[in-house]
Amino acid sequence: MTSPGGLVRRVSRAERSVSLVLLALLAVIAALIYAKGQHFDRRVFVPNPRLFVAGPSTARVANTLRERDDPELEAGTTATPLVASARTPSLEFPSAIEGTLWRADGPVEEFDASTLYRKIDGRADEYLRYGFNRLQFVSYVNADRFIDVFAYDMGSPERAAAVFRAERPPDVSAADIGQQAYHVAGSYFFTAARHYVQIVASEPSSDAEAAALRIARSVEAVVAR
Repeated sequence: MTSPGGLVRRVSRAERSVSLVLLALLAVIAALIYAKGQHFDRRVFVPNPRLFVAGPSTARVANTLRERDDPELEAGTTATPLVASARTPSLEFPSAIEGTLWRADGPVEEFDASTLYRKIDGRADEYLRYGFNRLQFVSYVNADRFIDVFAYDMGSPERAAAVFRAERPPDVSAADIGQQAYHVAGSYFFTAARHYVQIVASEPSSDAEAAALRIARSVEAVVAR
């Protein structure tokens, strides 16, 4: 290194050591950031049904509930979140799907109007506008695959149907489950009683879709009670 007077300044061993340590720390931090980015945290995944469908509408829709104009909701007495009625008992989801290798990956998680944002941050307000009461979530796993279950208690069949219609993409295949349903990319979406249910598979393979349907039927039996 050349000093202002033109003399060459020698870098001390201590300075060289500090520089090497700093470079090593930067390399470790970069490696940790990269490793973190390679692992998808499905517990914070929020399914947006229209994003399962490829096409021009996919890029256009950032939040499906914002682009709806539901006549029944508009005709209602309020567009603000409803006050939840007396707390209903928690749903008892099966710990395993009979006849398959799919098992529940931990206990059921619950979210109410004050905590919904923790699970579906960015979309909670729109569900609240439809009268959301409670979300119960459970995940089923088989090896490295998973099928996530989101059961939204919307307070009434009418409001569950309103959310279902708002989120349903165009040109999807109807499914024979619940009051109204469709399936897309190996996943199922349906209403049963006052619940709007999303069964989201980690992959669109035929066997995963078959497993998702079995889980959907098991969940339908639970929420329709």
